[in-house]
Amino acid sequence: MSRPKPLARLFSTNIAPNAAEITNVQQGVDALTEKIVRLKAQLEILEEDLRKHQAILSFVRRIPAEVLGEIFKSMLPSVLNEEGRKQLVNLCLVCKPWCHAARLTHRLWSGLEIETEKEISYVKAVSWFRRSGVPRTLKINTGLGDVCAVEEVTDCDLDRTELAQLLTEGPSLDTLSLRCSSSRCFEKLVGGLESRPKPPNPRPWDSIRSLTLDLEEEWKDASAPESGILTHIPVSVTSFRLLLPSVSQAEFRESDLLHIPPNFFERLISFTIGCDWEQTTILSVLRHCTNVETLTIDFYGSNISHPDDSDPLAGHILSGGLLLPNVRTLRLQRMPSSSTIFQYIKTPSLINFNLNFGGIWLNEIRFADRLKSFVKEQSSCEGSLRSISLQNVGFKSRQLESILRNLPFVTHVTLDNLYLEPGGNNIFFTLGQGAAEFLPNLEVLELLEMSPEDAPLKDLGFLPGFRRGYEDDDGDIVPQGVDKLRHLTITYRPVRAPKEHSPLAFKHAQDLHRIYGISTKIGPLQYIYTHPEDEEEDDD
Repeated sequence: MSRPKPLARLFSTNIAPNAAEITNVQQGVDALTEKIVRLKAQLEILEEDLRKHQAILSFVRRIPAEVLGEIFKSMLPSVLNEEGRKQLVNLCLVCKPWCHAARLTHRLWSGLEIETEKEISYVKAVSWFRRSGVPRTLKINTGLGDVCAVEEVTDCDLDRTELAQLLTEGPSLDTLSLRCSSSRCFEKLVGGLESRPKPPNPRPWDSIRSLTLDLEEEWKDASAPESGILTHIPVSVTSFRLLLPSVSQAEFRESDLLHIPPNFFERLISFTIGCDWEQTTILSVLRHCTNVETLTIDFYGSNISHPDDSDPLAGHILSGGLLLPNVRTLRLQRMPSSSTIFQYIKTPSLINFNLNFGGIWLNEIRFADRLKSFVKEQSSCEGSLRSISLQNVGFKSRQLESILRNLPFVTHVTLDNLYLEPGGNNIFFTLGQGAAEFLPNLEVLELLEMSPEDAPLKDLGFLPGFRRGYEDDDGDIVPQGVDKLRHLTITYRPVRAPKEHSPLAFKHAQDLHRIYGISTKIGPLQYIYTHPEDEEEDDD
């Protein structure tokens, strides 16, 4: 913009303008301001048009429906309660492509949780399940309103017409989970099913493959085995989870035993029992599990009493052991350090062994020896055992080393949420003390929910010991010999103070893959914000 000649002298000097010049300058300011406003408005319009054009080219618009469906699956639980169903419906309301992707992903509609405290609609449940083309899961939770454990109460939340109709006339089911207060709830549910007219088509109840019976307060079985609770379970069930009430809050008598129907366990491939009753009860059930391949025992973290030697059954098991010939996966959950279950069972075909201690500090010095005796002597499963997982437990570093040193044949080691004694060696240092020698067949190492202090990435230097190599003339490491370790995964517990991985740590991880061929996955350091007042309360 050219400057008016009368004002030219004012632009290059500090001379004060006269009245006429002030008027001219103000007119120029107003004109320029008006033009700037006009141009800004045009710019905003152009920027909005640009944003719309860029949105059309956005990668999000081009994500295939199948990929969107996988993203939705990762966001939502597999079994949706009322809140989860609302979230899925909200995803469908974003736009037509998202709704199309959600409806194409049958897995999103395959799991339904019904809370009996709320209204139950048979029509809505069937409509929801019809969008699913894969095996369906129904979870029924009676919640806090269930009072079946009270003797004089006759009403039961599971004795509902809508539930009986869903299990007799609804779509086929693969998995059914029942959570209630008492075993009488299950009996009333079965009674409601049997009281309905038999439909022309097979009942969903009769096609269930997996059944969970989770009892919170009371166990009361019939005195005669032929009319016991387990006789009501459909013959189609091959996976059964029985979670019994804890001794600390249950209502039952010593005579209320588990009556096992003849041939019931013969058809089971997977069996889970949650029980902190005396160990004889657990053993009396396990002796029937001759065909079970996946066995899970949840001890609830309680110190279970040892079997009574005077009991004929316990005496028989103690003398010869309990043979479980087909168990390939054994999971011992929330196991107390005093548990003697190792002494009684034999698993000669064991492949995967999971030990979850429920967050205890394992002070027992001889645990490593007991584990070694169970694997090598009692079960003689050295030839089959390939995977060991230790979860939710505190060790001394030498205990951890002793345990792993006794398992040179395993190929997969998982250490999940482990704590080592303060001031001792960290996880990496412990593994670095000859782990390549005492775990010569290791292929997969998972260190999950670690403390950043226990497993700092700067100590990854021990891993190349698993992959022998030599340095050539150019200074490059060349792998040599028979190498096993292929995959390393590290995740961390959330921390209160913000932390970051150092760039050098990631360089170590890259070098492990580039030089030694070890695929390395490292989780983030998650920071949990804590309000200062909360920290003061914790200190108190």
